Amino acid sequence: MSKLGEFLNRTRILRRPSWPGPRSLIVNFCCVTLLAASGCTTMQNVEPPASGTPLPVEVGETVEVSLRDGSRLELSFVEWTADRLAGTDSKGILHRIAAEDISKLEVKRHSLLGSIGVGVVIAGVVLAAAGDSSDY
Repeated sequence: MSKLGEFLNRTRILRRPSWPGPRSLIVNFCCVTLLAASGCTTMQNVEPPASGTPLPVEVGETVEVSLRDGSRLELSFVEWTADRLAGTDSKGILHRIAAEDISKLEVKRHSLLGSIGVGVVIAGVVLAAAGDSSDY
């Protein structure tokens, strides 16, 4: 064997790769699921309530407001008064929008089921690739 071959054999560069054991796959699955869970959001419709009723949105949540004139605003919710929605845009500018000008109101919320679904799909792909290690 040549000196290069002996070197490569000693450093394990040419050795067949080994797949992680079941414990590593479980840890990886949990990490991927947690990562996926941190990023899945959905937009949920919110009906503007009757006058005097609180809006089912928490301060700081992101709302997307569609106005009757066709324009749209994405705001960080501040408050809902009897007839107005108040929120700040990405530049920190406070907007107060009359309830009658709002045609559609949506709130961005975390989706646990969507996150779990993404994690399961990713884990399935990882497990399928791990099961197909006969190519190495």
